[in-house]
Formats: sequence, structure tokens, C-alpha cells
Amino acid sequence: MHWRYAHAVAPQPKRTTTGTPCEDFGLVESRVNAANQEILFAVVSDGAAGASRAKVGAELASSTLQQLLRSWVTTSRSVSEVNRACVEAWITEVREVVANDAKTSGLDLFQYSCTCLLAVAGPDCSIYAQVGDGAIVTGDGSVFHYVFWPESGEFNNMTYFVTDKDALDHLQVKIHNGEPQALALFSDGIEQVLLRFQNRTARSDIFKVLIERFTKEAPGYSEKVAKELDEFLRSPAVLARIYDDRTLILARP
Repeated sequence: MHWRYAHAVAPQPKRTTTGTPCEDFGLVESRVNAANQEILFAVVSDGAAGASRAKVGAELASSTLQQLLRSWVTTSRSVSEVNRACVEAWITEVREVVANDAKTSGLDLFQYSCTCLLAVAGPDCSIYAQVGDGAIVTGDGSVFHYVFWPESGEFNNMTYFVTDKDALDHLQVKIHNGEPQALALFSDGIEQVLLRFQNRTARSDIFKVLIERFTKEAPGYSEKVAKELDEFLRSPAVLARIYDDRTLILARP
């Protein structure tokens, strides 16, 4: 086992007074596949503002992908076996699971609207997928680049959702050879801090400092780094620029 990883989810400050739940969800873990390779997978989902079951949608989307990936990894021998068709099947399953919950609850699927970011990394290949905003960033530890630029909808402050009928039309998928030396996934609540919108670049200076926190950490999930990420997401410097739920996942081999 060699991956080191952590994540944090911080609700927007007003939720402490309104009592409304955080509508972001994130998870990251590693599993060993049938070829005895360690495979890292990470998921971020951001429930849509104004959707009454956004929190449930984000949690269902993430947990469904987690179950699908855990099942896949037990028989997989390489991430290179995954192609766009596989990812489309996973996203379709996610939408069906969420739709079933909506039907059982007697609600419109719109009330479960949520985005979805996915990364699966192995020693020989990595695959990334995204529907909606937020971003996935990879790097060598010093220089970082986004995989997909956050996708906006027809109007400002709008995006696409994994629960949309045409979700597959907005599904972005990329396959890279090898594993990244550093990986980050984050929801749109932290975009303004971690991306430069004026020239469409990732903030390598910030990511370099954040990823270095793993230097002395043992392989596996780091509670220490998770706490530091939580402090970063709640810091005055971050809150001065954004006022939304925030999720950040970091990993490095």
C-alpha cells in the first residue's frame, strides 16, 4: 500500500444558524485489485442549491459509485480495462438509484440534483470523469493542471447534474497513462480559491503546499491531514472569498 489520502467537507457558515444540512459529499479510499495492485478511487458530489433532497442525492450518488467501484475492483486487473462505456454504465446506475429513491418518496428527480466527480487511479492507468462543476486537478507535486474545466450551464451560476435526463451528454471522461503524483478533487465551493479563472489555470502554489502535508504521513488515510484540510476550508482567507459548502480531497502515492 502506498497511497496517502485525506478529505474534508465544510458546510457554509450560515448552516450553523439555519440548521440546514451540508449538501456536499466526498469519499476517498484505496483497494487491492485481482492483480494485487492498489487502486485509489475518489468521489465528490455537490447537491444543488434549491433542491429539497440535494443532500440525499449527493450521498446516494457517492455511495452508489463507491459500491460499484468496490465490486469492480475485486475482479479487475487494471484500470486500463475501464473505458467510457464503463463509466457511462456507472453513471446510469447512479441515476437509476437516485430516481428510485425519488419515486419511493413521491418527489421529482430534480429535488435530488447533484454534480459528480470521479477519479480512479492505478499504477498503469488513471481515469477521470465529471458531470457539472467542481474540478479534478493532477500534478507532479510542483506543477498542477486541471483535468476538466468546471462546466457551467446556459446561465451564470448554473451547471449540469448527474441526475439530469441528458447527464451522459455532459459526462466528460479522460484516460491518462500511469498514476498521478498528486491528485485533488473539489466541489465548486472552493473553485475561486484553487483555480485562476482569468487564465484558466490551477493554483499550483496552493496545491504544492497542501500536498506536501503528506510528506511524513504513513500510507492510507491521514486523519492529521484531514484535520488540516478542514482547518484550511474554514480559514478566514477562504471564507473571505466564498460562502458555500466546500469539499476537498487530496491524495499522493
